[in-house]
Amino acid sequence: MKRLFLANVAVILLLSGCWDSRNMEDVTLNLGIGVDVTEEGLISVLNQVIVPPAQQGGSSSYNNVIGEGPTFHAAIRDITTLEFPVFSQHQSIAVFNEGVLRGKRTLESLINQMIRDDHVRRSSLVLLTNEPTKEVLVAPDESTIPARFIAELFGNRTHSSAILKASTLSSISSDLQEDLTFPMQMVVNDNGSASLSGSGIFKKGHLLKPLLNEQDNVHLNWLSGELEGGIVVSECNGDPLTFEILEVKVPEIKPTYQNGHFHFHIHQHFSGRISENWDTRDESFSADYLQTCMAAVKKTVEDGASNMMERLQKEYKADAARLYLEAQLAYPKLWQQIRDDWDDVYFANASFDYELTIEVIDLGAKASRRNNPQIK
Repeated sequence: MKRLFLANVAVILLLSGCWDSRNMEDVTLNLGIGVDVTEEGLISVLNQVIVPPAQQGGSSSYNNVIGEGPTFHAAIRDITTLEFPVFSQHQSIAVFNEGVLRGKRTLESLINQMIRDDHVRRSSLVLLTNEPTKEVLVAPDESTIPARFIAELFGNRTHSSAILKASTLSSISSDLQEDLTFPMQMVVNDNGSASLSGSGIFKKGHLLKPLLNEQDNVHLNWLSGELEGGIVVSECNGDPLTFEILEVKVPEIKPTYQNGHFHFHIHQHFSGRISENWDTRDESFSADYLQTCMAAVKKTVEDGASNMMERLQKEYKADAARLYLEAQLAYPKLWQQIRDDWDDVYFANASFDYELTIEVIDLGAKASRRNNPQIK
């Protein structure tokens, strides 16, 4: 058991590229934290740590140790049940319960201590949850460390459009300092294990309501182009059809400014394959049929992206699609003058047109046996 523990610690140290002169048995490795608020209004910090076998007291490969205090740092220092100090250089995630982000407690104030701490990695992922963090910092089995499991879930972006690009401690610190709007991926408990679902929008450091659901994430990714893969479920001539996105080109976003008004032309390009088609007729592989079905997929994506843009403009007045990056690049001097009013005035009143180009590169194994699959 002891050998296995030391081997696991050595692997973590090697993967992170970090070394410390202290004996590995004389530190407590912190791999993730969860931040909540107590009924008394105190900040509660859950530290998910790997500790030596003698301290584990069970079969689990990790322990959750909780401290409370009026500030984040005070909550960390409240942890007195560990024999050795917490070592945070290998912290991979920080999960914030939405309830703690109220009143004077902003996200910027809560990450302040971590930003000041040279030992906390700037690449640590930051997530949001609407559940107690102890209920989402969970994995499918006790041998899996939840903090690492959650971080690795972002690898599923290659085949799921419902997962947003990960927010890091470094990226959100920069966005918060600049008063920029950004979305943050949520983590929830799904049948006893952590799952990435939904998101929250931060505007000028404050979390907006309502939170976005899983399908909202898909539409936001379609709009911004910040996706790596996934599927589009549509319908062709009354039959269900699934298009799998295999490649996403860098979106072409062109802003124009005239008479105090912005217009955005957004062009996305998806390449992929028809992965499922409930129409089994022979003509379902004809060129005309393919054109009809791709037009349906195109409309599904364009409608989803357009609906999300309308919600961001009218319901939230928040540029979670980060179109301001293109406005800033195209009009740097103007941006300095309008940045404070971007969300509520310029973005909220901007016009846009969204165009999607779909390239079918594969119709599947069944189609490949046909004489002429008519792939365009």
